[in-house]
Amino acid sequence: MAFVRPVPAYTSALLPPDQFACATSDLVHGNGTAWSSLCRGSEAENYGLTPVTLYGVPGVEFQLATNSFDGRVQFTNSSPANPQGLTSNNQHLQWTLGGGYRFGPGIHVGVAEFFGPYLDGSLEPLLSEGQNLGHFNALGLGLDAQWSRGRWALEGEWQRFRFELPGFAQSPRVEVAYGQAKRIISPRVFAATRLSTENFGAISDQEGFRLPNFQAPRKAVEVSLGYRPNRLQVIKAGLGLSTFTSSSLSGYPWKYTVEIELVTSFVPLAQSFR
Repeated sequence: MAFVRPVPAYTSALLPPDQFACATSDLVHGNGTAWSSLCRGSEAENYGLTPVTLYGVPGVEFQLATNSFDGRVQFTNSSPANPQGLTSNNQHLQWTLGGGYRFGPGIHVGVAEFFGPYLDGSLEPLLSEGQNLGHFNALGLGLDAQWSRGRWALEGEWQRFRFELPGFAQSPRVEVAYGQAKRIISPRVFAATRLSTENFGAISDQEGFRLPNFQAPRKAVEVSLGYRPNRLQVIKAGLGLSTFTSSSLSGYPWKYTVEIELVTSFVPLAQSFR
């Protein structure tokens, strides 16, 4: 990875999976501050779930690939938005479809979609009669593209997520996107830049109250410089300008971050003693 941290949209917290919002006003809340008992459910502070995990989810996968096409079907034990272990009581069968096509050397375009329940099992007793957690699902759709030639590499991604909630006529929705460019300056040095955005859709409850968006839009601009002192280590320095710390519909000023990271690899012990 060319940058010190993942794409901001992959780490920003959204809805808590173990609390219910009863009205639109409950969801006017920002990233970086814990949720505490919105209306019903857990009273513990919760930083919410991310739209999709960066880690693996237990399941099975079927793949098909040709020279230009690659496709997959996944069945997992829980939602990528709220991953659970195999011993958890909150497992719900999910499906994910994905595929990609390579348009000649260096160009690849892919698409993926997932669907299934995501709420915590502790909320089921709070649902109305005749409802269960399977009536409220998380839906994610994503498009991505990569291109590389010589010393240049470009990539970008667009994703849209919807989280269905009881009591809402229009459920929370979020769209995230990023684009980045990387340039190899020399065998040991590279530079990269990335632009990220996160936008929130309108919400309305069954009482007729509506908001144009339940959180402030967020943007981030980052630049990074990397250096390889040897084949086992990479030093990365990054500068970021971001509004991903916004906590209301009015937003906060841009925030600056400066980060330095050392990535190192270790030679296996079995090989060290040869």
